[in-house]
Amino acid sequence: MKILLSFALLFAFNLPSCDSDKAKQEEQGRESISAAQDLKAKADIQNLQNGILAFQAHFDRNPASLDELAKSGLIQAIPQPNEGQKYVYDPASGRVTVEGTAAPPPMTTDQDTIKKYAVSMQSRAEMKKIESAINVFSSQEGRNPSSLNELVERGMLEKLPPEPMGFRYDYDPASGKLNLAPK
Repeated sequence: MKILLSFALLFAFNLPSCDSDKAKQEEQGRESISAAQDLKAKADIQNLQNGILAFQAHFDRNPASLDELAKSGLIQAIPQPNEGQKYVYDPASGRVTVEGTAAPPPMTTDQDTIKKYAVSMQSRAEMKKIESAINVFSSQEGRNPSSLNELVERGMLEKLPPEPMGFRYDYDPASGKLNLAPK
């Protein structure tokens, strides 16, 4: 009986430690996902701002709305903001801002799931950065870049972002479309 009581006490005193570790993992996971959401929002805004600059160069004015910008073909589409946020465009200044707070990340302690979600968000942000540079290049040069490296050579990108693990950038110079393809 004493042995059973000893194990029960030992288990009871170690239980808060397990809960503490789980809470710490959840918090770290939320922080990683929140950082990825911030990165996505920044990349989206940069993509929109580059599209607005290209629009200004073509039409000598700011677009009246983000819809007009998208219809011009200078951006592929208006990006979807994080849940709980919206992009606000001011046609007078040509600036895009984000309003609201991103939805809280999913409640999970599975580190693989958290890592995959964060990598996915970062990959989307990196892709948007490259697509934005392609759009600006095409707008300025009247043609698509012959390769992604040409974007770096012309100063549109400081360097090519790293490819997501297990994938490579698949760029078609004829259409100007960028995709991810398995390695």
